[in-house]
Amino acid sequence: MSPEKKLWKKVKACLPPKTHATRIENIAGTGVPDSHVCHDGRAVWFELKIAKANKVSIRPSQIAWNMAYSQAGGISFFLVSRPSKGDLFLFEGGQACDLHDSGIENVRPVWSGHDLSACVSCALGCATRATRAV
Repeated sequence: MSPEKKLWKKVKACLPPKTHATRIENIAGTGVPDSHVCHDGRAVWFELKIAKANKVSIRPSQIAWNMAYSQAGGISFFLVSRPSKGDLFLFEGGQACDLHDSGIENVRPVWSGHDLSACVSCALGCATRATRAV
């Protein structure tokens, strides 16, 4: 099982009850994130990434999708795990270019720490706040 799939299983276990979660297996490479979550009427996309150091491998199609989705008012995140240090980082989809160019240590995350449950809660909370602001 790939590291991203293992991370997805852990993310799914952290989701609150009555949350609809789908792992997208997209072999076409269109840039659509690999996980979609809907909780309390709010849709959130996650691109799960495993980083070995500072660098995060993000394809141009993923950058384009996340930037366009963010500009349209959608909520998407890059959830980056760095297993070597036990770190987790949550970046907004609109930070895709900076994250690709500068790496996780040089871009300010929405959330960082070691508790995946707190990370997922932060993402869902951001979606709730964004929806209420509209």
